[in-house]
Amino acid sequence: MASVPAEAARGHGDAGRGMRKTKRTASTKSIRRKRQAGNDGADVCQADSHTGEPPVAKKIRTQSQFTELRLSIKNASSVAALIQHNLSTKLRTPRWVNSFFQAMSNCPEDLFATLCREYKREVCLMLERMLELYTNSGGAHMQMKMLPAAHEFIIRCEQNGVRKNEWSTDILEKDGATEGDQTNVTVDGKAPSSQSAVDAVTPKAVPLLVLSPRDLIKKIAAIDPRGRLERLIEMSTTVLDLHKCANRLLKKSETAGAESEKSLDYATMCQLIGKLASKARRVCEVVLRDKGLSSDALEVPKNCSSEDIETLDAVLESLLIITRHTIARRSPANPKQPVARLGHLVRWCSSHGFIMEGKTQKYQEALQSLDEQASLDLRTLEGQLEAVLILKGLPPGDERAAQKELEKLWNDSLGRYDPCSVDVLSSIAVVAGADGMSEDFRSLVAKRLMRTHKQLESECQDGTARLPRRALNFVLAQQSREKQKIVKRMLAEEGHVTERES
Repeated sequence: MASVPAEAARGHGDAGRGMRKTKRTASTKSIRRKRQAGNDGADVCQADSHTGEPPVAKKIRTQSQFTELRLSIKNASSVAALIQHNLSTKLRTPRWVNSFFQAMSNCPEDLFATLCREYKREVCLMLERMLELYTNSGGAHMQMKMLPAAHEFIIRCEQNGVRKNEWSTDILEKDGATEGDQTNVTVDGKAPSSQSAVDAVTPKAVPLLVLSPRDLIKKIAAIDPRGRLERLIEMSTTVLDLHKCANRLLKKSETAGAESEKSLDYATMCQLIGKLASKARRVCEVVLRDKGLSSDALEVPKNCSSEDIETLDAVLESLLIITRHTIARRSPANPKQPVARLGHLVRWCSSHGFIMEGKTQKYQEALQSLDEQASLDLRTLEGQLEAVLILKGLPPGDERAAQKELEKLWNDSLGRYDPCSVDVLSSIAVVAGADGMSEDFRSLVAKRLMRTHKQLESECQDGTARLPRRALNFVLAQQSREKQKIVKRMLAEEGHVTERES
């Protein structure tokens, strides 16, 4: 068999490598063309180098979904057209719904008022879709979390009278109508084209309302009461708005502690009190700056109307009552108090003349008592940190040293460990669960942890007192070991009885 010349073999190999290099170069050029086209915002021409087929134009998306929605919302009719066009498609996608609410956030008040006045059917359909998305716990998507923009949509609907019974009378009367009887609008808010007019001749059944708009808003507002109240505080622009928020928060504080889904826990109440106090100061600064302004005014008078002062006084009074209610039901394991921001607000209002005459002393005394309680809690926090550091510094497995320190923390008069914060109880469980500890010592610590838990439940009115994860795992493990010992002892006793009978 004739051998292949070396030059021919090398030539054949070079040709093969050259072909592969050509393919890589072609693909690299194609990628560069795509990137360049994407950067220029033009259409991408993607050609197949093997088949030689003509390139296929593919449109590059240069704007985000939120930006496109924001630009498409020009007036109330465009919003209604978006809802109509995407009701059964994109409005079933959580991401698109969130983008829609974010695009509607902070839209002009005239636009929203016109939407609620002239496009009631679309508003009701949007409310139904919100209830479906935010209460659905299964299916294609799990239950969604309501964003602040969604809360804002509901709040603005209420402000425009959607929750009133008179608002939905004409909708309920026309519930058997068809889409062909209604005015057709395009997404851009323009008149429909001839083709769309032809398509609109065939009437389509309009979805019937299962619930009234009032019931829809009530159900949606009850999904996330904390987020709704936070957004309501953020949207406040006047002292009267702050008064409404304070009244709502006061009702929450009165019902707090009850075993209800609408009740708010201690930490949430502290955050809302601080948020409302900070917002009140910012609103008062705006009132102070804008009061008496005109085009010819050179100086801004630093006095406020009597109505604003009376309303702000009611807000401060409500905040003090809410703070007292919140502190009264706090757990000993949680020393946090909403005192600092409230104190800053009262002092600032007093220095700028926002407090009614004769009530400054009253607020100062109330703040002094709250500050004293806060300093007491600060000392309690110091004791908790000291206890944690001591427990963490014990040598692992030294039962005598651990027993000595835990006896110092146990308070027979209170029937619990003192201090009893989450960190302290977790450290106690870690120390007692270390290798080298006897079963009697572990059993004693587990029983005392359970007594501490029961005592905290009786002291904490809102029912939120729970053992930390490490302490709970230690107690459950110790109870399991004790049950196993009892079962083994019972089986052994039954075995002895059987042997005697035989």
